[in-house]
Amino acid sequence: MLEERIRSRFHQLTNGQKRVAKYLLDHPEELVVRSAADIGNAAGVSETTVIRFCHALHYSGYAELQKQIRQGLIQPKSGLEKYRASKQDLATQPHFYAQVMRKDLSNLERAIAQIREKDLDVAARRIAEAGRVVVVGMRTSYAAAHWLSFILNLVRGNTRLYRPDTDDILEMTANAGSEDVWIAISLHRYAKATIQIAERVGQKGAFVIGLTDSPVAPLSDVSDVTLTIDSSPTSTIDAAPMLFSLMNALVSGVVIRDRERFERRRAAYDSTQMEDLFVQEEF
Repeated sequence: MLEERIRSRFHQLTNGQKRVAKYLLDHPEELVVRSAADIGNAAGVSETTVIRFCHALHYSGYAELQKQIRQGLIQPKSGLEKYRASKQDLATQPHFYAQVMRKDLSNLERAIAQIREKDLDVAARRIAEAGRVVVVGMRTSYAAAHWLSFILNLVRGNTRLYRPDTDDILEMTANAGSEDVWIAISLHRYAKATIQIAERVGQKGAFVIGLTDSPVAPLSDVSDVTLTIDSSPTSTIDAAPMLFSLMNALVSGVVIRDRERFERRRAAYDSTQMEDLFVQEEF
């Protein structure tokens, strides 16, 4: 698929080719009826850049790209349909549940191969140094946002989850500034509210870290650093193990960078009387 090729090669594209990529992802239907020159004009680049974009994605030219689109590649399956179809395929094999988990391992290996350690280093350092951290995620991303905010508050403190059912987003963003780090999590189909919040706090000076599933996802345009997992061709549901592994790696970086604060947090946690909260171990 065109989208998969763009995702896998986006970081190798020139700036002009990236403009073509973003335009075509937003307007895939125009590939069928418009020329390379028309696409170039619409994206603000030359026809030559459009042709080079096709070559960068290993198409022989614009005509081959058009042919693939005409064959129905602009009608991707929904996330739920992808999820059902992938499990139906595995159901024909022995040891169904083990096969599902092995597929998770395969997806994790793919995510590891695409890690951009410099971006993770920047994100971990900014979180460690932040005065306040706020985590935002909607719909399928809310569970991940809840987990990440809880763990970050445990290891560094002063971390808050945006709860759309009770929190006033105007109040939360009113005091956003350069001492803040906002972490926005947005997977396909990209909740508009998450993008709008990230853009708003970024304009107020906060450092925005985006966690998403593509370097060309909408969140990348409003984030100071974007951490991605390539979830294609998996569904958003199957992307969860990759996302949680990425978040765990990010938290690990924060802990390593800010050992003193972590030790203070650990000591305070260990000194708390927890007999009424947890089962006492007798072994």
